[in-house]
Amino acid sequence: MFIPNAKMTLNDIKSDFIISHYLHGISREDLNGKIYGAEGQIDRLIQFAIGDAETILGTPLKKTIVKCEPINPSLRFCVDYHKTIKRLPYYPDEAKNFFRLHLPDAQILSIDNVQVYYLNQLVYTFNLEDVRLEWPKEGIIHIIPRILSGVLGAWGQFPGTVGIFHHILGPRFLPDFWAIDYTCGFDGPIPDQVAEWICLKTAIRILPIVGTAEAPGLTSHSLSFDSYSENESLTQSASSHLYSALENAYREQLKDIDLRSKVRSTIRGLKIFSI
Repeated sequence: MFIPNAKMTLNDIKSDFIISHYLHGISREDLNGKIYGAEGQIDRLIQFAIGDAETILGTPLKKTIVKCEPINPSLRFCVDYHKTIKRLPYYPDEAKNFFRLHLPDAQILSIDNVQVYYLNQLVYTFNLEDVRLEWPKEGIIHIIPRILSGVLGAWGQFPGTVGIFHHILGPRFLPDFWAIDYTCGFDGPIPDQVAEWICLKTAIRILPIVGTAEAPGLTSHSLSFDSYSENESLTQSASSHLYSALENAYREQLKDIDLRSKVRSTIRGLKIFSI
């Protein structure tokens, strides 16, 4: 079925690959010549499987542009960005670690913008040279200003305060503070186990459609003649289909892929929180 170390991308998982590797030798026509499980239908099921995998893994597999609120109204959803997030809070302990921030997603490809909001007002935009994407798998960044005096000067704009660092370095929690835009996902091959999980999940969904169309299931057969009747239970029940054995085999293979814990921890890494 699946070739280990195939180094497949999401674009490689198409209907022709599913047909040749997971539906090989299976007729997709009924007695009337109608084709079930056509390429377009299989491609849709592949997208459903990818969505299921992303939900379990807790991070996008497709290359995803993430924008933090507020969103520029000139940007178009699904064209200029694919996902929105809320602004992240500030915790006092972050200052001790050069503002170590934990992003909601993993597999970070790039940091595109970092801004600071105070009382819902934009007060500072960091130069991206000040941002260190040190743990892209875990989604952890550091913000290390190159010129501290410049940052202090830019942030010291609030009457009656000594600058925003007075609040940051103090023991105060600040909600809706960090606005960070980033790009995440896989811009290349995905892990083999994830690719195989998507293929198996797709095949499991298409096999009942094909099997039932080719040979619909019956639960029993009854014959009556001259007051004599006979009932016969059939092997194939209404809950099974022609390819139930293959579907069950794929389900057993799917159980061997621990997407929720082992694969998830491999993809997302281990997030280390400061104390």
